[in-house]
Amino acid sequence: SVLLFAVSISLALADDYSNTASGAYTITVHQTIYGSIDYSNDVDYFEINLWADRSYQITMHSPSFDNFLRLFNSNLGLLTSNDDAIGQNAQIHWTPSISGTYYIEARPLNPGSTGSYTLGVVDRSPCSAACTSFYRHSISIKIE
Repeated sequence: SVLLFAVSISLALADDYSNTASGAYTITVHQTIYGSIDYSNDVDYFEINLWADRSYQITMHSPSFDNFLRLFNSNLGLLTSNDDAIGQNAQIHWTPSISGTYYIEARPLNPGSTGSYTLGVVDRSPCSAACTSFYRHSISIKIE
């Protein structure tokens, strides 16, 4: 008599951030993320809430690989992308017309590349009239 056995082995690759928007890591404006592209074809997704009519700058920097950024709306429609805005570093300037949730995909241009990166989102909007008025009329106190 012959016995047959089936053996199944599944290996999970280490990954710092999700490869899908459904598992995206939530970040905030003026936050810096330290991430890594851990293996071939790895991408990292981030979720962020942005306000309408504010100007945002999204920057990805890596000494290890040529960066590529993509920005999606809440329905995962591609809004814009960038490669090599500053040397091999990617940068997107975006002013949403609608406040809400957006997704950032960070990845290398070459899918086989790996290495560390930083990702940051900055609000580059000019100060509003209320903000300007507040700073103009604020009081400075010197403590000695």
